[in-house]
Amino acid sequence: MASDIRRTAPTGRSSFGDRLRALRLSRGMNMPAMARALGVAKSSVTNWETGVSYPGQALIPQICDLLETTPNALYGFDEAEDRLPEDERRALRLYRRLSPGDRRNVDSLMACMLENEQQLLREECRRGWRVLPRLLDKVCAGTGLELTADGACETLFVPDCPETREADAVVTVSGHSMEPLYADGDDLLIRYTGELRPGEIGIFTVDGEGTVKEYRPDGLYPRNPAYPVIPAASSADMRCVGRVLGVVTRSMAPDRRHRAVLQELLSCGELR
Repeated sequence: MASDIRRTAPTGRSSFGDRLRALRLSRGMNMPAMARALGVAKSSVTNWETGVSYPGQALIPQICDLLETTPNALYGFDEAEDRLPEDERRALRLYRRLSPGDRRNVDSLMACMLENEQQLLREECRRGWRVLPRLLDKVCAGTGLELTADGACETLFVPDCPETREADAVVTVSGHSMEPLYADGDDLLIRYTGELRPGEIGIFTVDGEGTVKEYRPDGLYPRNPAYPVIPAASSADMRCVGRVLGVVTRSMAPDRRHRAVLQELLSCGELR
């Protein structure tokens, strides 16, 4: 008598036992009749259908013949295949019609294509992206937060374009004083400089606190009229840290595939 494989039944929408029972019932067969046809005890069929055990692999062809089904259907692989898009199902059907040698050729071709695609992606990331430090200290746009020149940073990947190429770092806005131009949480591209022209937006430190404001000779101006101007004479310790070049938008963020390659290039020192 063929031995059973004892193990816990798999979880999911339709287990092996559920499929076996449905196929048996669809053939109008009771458990004793199935057991006799397979040469096993009735308790074995019961255990299979309740998930206590699986039939040994040697019995699978006999079960499939008896129930007029296939191993794929018995194990639920056809159910997973039915959820594939039509073009993928068609490719799978064609692949199954190939000889073993042709399958190896197709496998080799696909492996080469994927390797070439990965190389192109690496080159695209190497040429089309750069890395900037994002200061963990935020700059206030309404509430004072400390901004230190030697503060902690994290890595931010940005597309290589004229705007990001000019940037030295990224800082995050905290507050609402620069709305609607810059919102709370916006990441700003900045270029370190100690001088600004009137009307330019910059990052400043005022008594040790970082802030983002519009520079004018008489003071630092918010864009939100609900917030006050910081007069130039209000502090003996007011200095410009950098010029704001723009915002890092969501569309600039790399997708998962690009991010994985960018992380790899960064760890290898291949990303500037």
